[in-house]
Amino acid sequence: MTFADFHCDTLDKILDNNQSLLKNNGQLDIMRLLNNAQNAISIQAFACWIDSNNPQPFIRCNQLLDKFYQQYDTNKDYINLWTGGDFAPSKVNAILTIENGSALMGKLQNVEYFYNRGIRLITLTWNGTNELGSGNVGGNGSGLTNFGIDVVKACSSLGILVDVSHLSDNGFTDVARTLNNGEAFVASHSNARAITNHPRNLTNDQIDQIIARNGFIGINLYPQFLGDSTDDILRHCDYILSRGGEDVLGFGTDFDGIEQMPKGINGVEDMPKVYRLLSNEFGAKIADKIIGDNLKRVIKESI
Repeated sequence: MTFADFHCDTLDKILDNNQSLLKNNGQLDIMRLLNNAQNAISIQAFACWIDSNNPQPFIRCNQLLDKFYQQYDTNKDYINLWTGGDFAPSKVNAILTIENGSALMGKLQNVEYFYNRGIRLITLTWNGTNELGSGNVGGNGSGLTNFGIDVVKACSSLGILVDVSHLSDNGFTDVARTLNNGEAFVASHSNARAITNHPRNLTNDQIDQIIARNGFIGINLYPQFLGDSTDDILRHCDYILSRGGEDVLGFGTDFDGIEQMPKGINGVEDMPKVYRLLSNEFGAKIADKIIGDNLKRVIKESI
């Protein structure tokens, strides 16, 4: 069994508040992840989030990575930096990601630079527009720029997953067109627009395309995108499952990036409760896939 989550903003919180990744007063830390996992594999993606208004996105991204590596060096008994291969059974397997391609500063060589620093997923945009294209909240609605297309190709070549969460609908279409050999891409923390009508969520066609490519869709716990209760987690899961998403559905919780959560969820310590709800609703086999096995599969196949 695997407990896995494809998105949190904990690095941002612990950097700005001078706290520890091992244990802190936020929504997620290593000790709580290990407590959840018990004898299961634990996989957690840690995003380097860059605000669209940050004037020095490259520097900020490196500061976040420096913070991770400082915490990694201090807590190697508890953290495994996963960049491929086997997973450590008694540690949190950390995956480093970038949320907002503005960190690249419009320079294609920075894709490889960040790959060498351990990045294995890039969320192309955040809110607003950057050098790669438009976000789906606060952007201009355009698709990928020529630079954005080049970044997608570079990520594919290196083994960095392309993440369409936050990307405009036109940008999503351009990603699918650019990865035209059926290669998988992901929506690390997005829900179903048919259940909660918000542009941050995925349309039916987008869900179907990710399913067809055997990618990944991570359920986001922010109530504005999800709904107010744990029942809404089940509603979004059920809808994506009904479209054939049994093998692509999982979580991108957005812990430490959201100020509100569904009733009954206070932080990562409540994910075993979510697993029990999934198991009761869909059975243990599907619950195991959603709580972690699907994410484990897609990163093993794509990174």
